[in-house]
Amino acid sequence: MKRTERKLGFILLALAFIFASCEKDITTSELKLDLSKKATVKLYLYAELDKTIQGLEFAPNGTKVFISILNSSFNSSASGNYIDSATVNNGFAEITVPTTSTGVAVNINAAEFTYAQVQSFGSVSTTISKVYSVTAAQVINKIYPGESRTKQITYDGEAQPYNFVEKVTCAFILKADMDETVAGNENVPQGTVINLYTSTWAGTATVGADGKITVAIPKNDAVSMKFEATKTLTVPPSKKFLYTGTITAQSVSTTYASTITLTGTQNEN
Repeated sequence: MKRTERKLGFILLALAFIFASCEKDITTSELKLDLSKKATVKLYLYAELDKTIQGLEFAPNGTKVFISILNSSFNSSASGNYIDSATVNNGFAEITVPTTSTGVAVNINAAEFTYAQVQSFGSVSTTISKVYSVTAAQVINKIYPGESRTKQITYDGEAQPYNFVEKVTCAFILKADMDETVAGNENVPQGTVINLYTSTWAGTATVGADGKITVAIPKNDAVSMKFEATKTLTVPPSKKFLYTGTITAQSVSTTYASTITLTGTQNEN
């Protein structure tokens, strides 16, 4: 029994020695960073938010700005980064940063934001949602204790969401030879449903009075049209025809109705 107690005591003593050694290793491996010396970074952030106003606007309130400084600036043996952040208010953000008597480099990262950018007068869309970013590296080099340094940053990256499709609203009068007993082309009958499509979009329009349609179509894309209708022939009976045509690419919305003539082909059945 005494021998067992002596063995247990020896094991506990050995474990205590191991844990003490580990604790000593951890304590002595800690790196001290002297962050007592301070400087001030003042940032002004701009973006093109409204194309009806000259110049740039302030980045929206609440936008975050992050700064980072290499820890090796404070201790040559240290790794990683000192990181801090601030929030933009009226286009301005201020951050107190640690520095040294030899100066440090402060890296600045302005966070991305999404904003409905106001488009210029006469544009198809009043606003377009954009994702704003700063694409160039932003650095303040050699900032010393007690200094106050100012930097102006412009959001130079503007990306539209991938699913955004700008459309124009245009009017057209549709004509086709739908009656062989009458010379020339006729207005497509009121109530006819026209199929509209491109390689990436499809829609329909219903013909109103005097063969007119008004439709929103993708900007700068030619749009194909087709519909089926019964054509009156000089030799009865009347037969089904497939009528096709094309709306040329439109870049602006219009109220003036241009005329489009569709060509008919008799269905085989």
